[in-house]
Amino acid sequence: MKKTFFCIIILIFLSHPLIGSAGSSLWLVTNDRLGLNVHWALGGFDKDSKYSYRLTQSRTKWVREHFYTEVFMVENPEAWYERYDYVLNEYHKKGIKVLGMLAYGPENGDFQQPDLDSWEDYVRTIVYRYKNKVDAWEVWNEPDSPTYLTPNNPETFGPILATAYRTIKNIDPDALVLNGGLASPNVAFAEKLFQDYNQYFDRLAVHAYYCREGNDRLLADLNSLQTVVNNYRPGEKIWITELGCSSFDESFQESYLSETAQTILETGFVDKIFLYNIRNRETGDAYEDHFGLLTLDMRPRLSWNWYRKIPRGPYDQPRISVELEQKYAQDLKAVLEKYFGEGKIPIAAENWPTLINAYVYGGYPVIALVQSLRFGGKTVHPIIHYDYWQESTDYQNYINKDLVNGRFVYAYGKARLPIDQEQQKALELKRQLQNQYGLEHLRINDANWIRLLNAYAYGGYPVAAIARAVIYGGKTVHLEIPWKVWQQSNDYQEYILKPVPAA
Repeated sequence: MKKTFFCIIILIFLSHPLIGSAGSSLWLVTNDRLGLNVHWALGGFDKDSKYSYRLTQSRTKWVREHFYTEVFMVENPEAWYERYDYVLNEYHKKGIKVLGMLAYGPENGDFQQPDLDSWEDYVRTIVYRYKNKVDAWEVWNEPDSPTYLTPNNPETFGPILATAYRTIKNIDPDALVLNGGLASPNVAFAEKLFQDYNQYFDRLAVHAYYCREGNDRLLADLNSLQTVVNNYRPGEKIWITELGCSSFDESFQESYLSETAQTILETGFVDKIFLYNIRNRETGDAYEDHFGLLTLDMRPRLSWNWYRKIPRGPYDQPRISVELEQKYAQDLKAVLEKYFGEGKIPIAAENWPTLINAYVYGGYPVIALVQSLRFGGKTVHPIIHYDYWQESTDYQNYINKDLVNGRFVYAYGKARLPIDQEQQKALELKRQLQNQYGLEHLRINDANWIRLLNAYAYGGYPVAAIARAVIYGGKTVHLEIPWKVWQQSNDYQEYILKPVPAA
């Protein structure tokens, strides 16, 4: 005797949603990830009010600030301490996090390895004074470049890094310490740092200046660097502490920076980027003088207008911690499964972060998320906040579509039962069919089982009608009309009296 097996699983959906970071390519470039080289203390003389205004205007959340060794090593450094105190207090009042860069030698133009005892004293003094105002420290600047370190090799830089790292951690164990940003994604230099000084930096920092070469070269270099990083610290992300483009053409600069920031963050290999530079400089070098997002006198260039509009996070809301995002994701998954069934939420894994963003940051209620899954996203917009999207025609047309008492219409004009009750109905029907007729005689299989279960659970059809439905071509069960109406039809009246074949 041939046995027929069929599942009691109710519905098959696209995929099981992943609970992961609620990141999305729509919201990769946010101001908690895209900071700014400011160096206010050194470059903001007679422009303090303009610096303050521009940083507030742009809602900047991270800045890079140079703690220049030379100015603290003079005979009477009190004025410089007052200067830095003022600037760091301004950052603190604005809620801006600071990456402090510690560099170079005690004399102007001194780019040799400093006396390590003097270097340690300097680092200790600065870090102790500003430990509550600086969130991360970068040790030196472009140590692989002959412009900033002589000789420019890991053997010269390593002791500088190690001395600073030990000193910083003794004062502030929670501070993040970066190597001095490499002048480029210098694979050989980075590998040597990992080999010989791996324990003396928490994140690798590099610089990226590719606007004359294009992003294909940049991505290739980052890919090579990622291979090195993964060999020593699998999955760890790097910081790009300088990304810039010197250009007289404001449109080109704006286009390059906006495209490149997105491209870099899409790699998943970079945690933070610091744009270089807040404003143009006046050195007499045409190349060096035109990296600014602002002009020399702090007027906006096109790139500034792009930068200041960068959102704080998804739906322009400040990001919460990854741990809290995970909790909200788990909570949402549990609620959605009450509508769709355990493991049956109808969403592809790659779209799950968009739904989480809408829930966590976009203000969308659960029912809007449910309806968006049912009706192609009509009730949730991936960019526009719920406060505004709820007034749209799409939202108004679909938010209550096919709902009965807050649950969506599933079959025969009725809301779907809770999944456990539906499963109970399925077991009940299967048992009665088996006991009264023998399932193997009824031609029921996975393909038609769900329709028959719906007829029983929602359409009110009796077991006798279900048993004859497949055998007699659906004459005793209508897929849309409930039993109380269909039982009056000629088809039903004729075929409900037909026998069920025996084995």
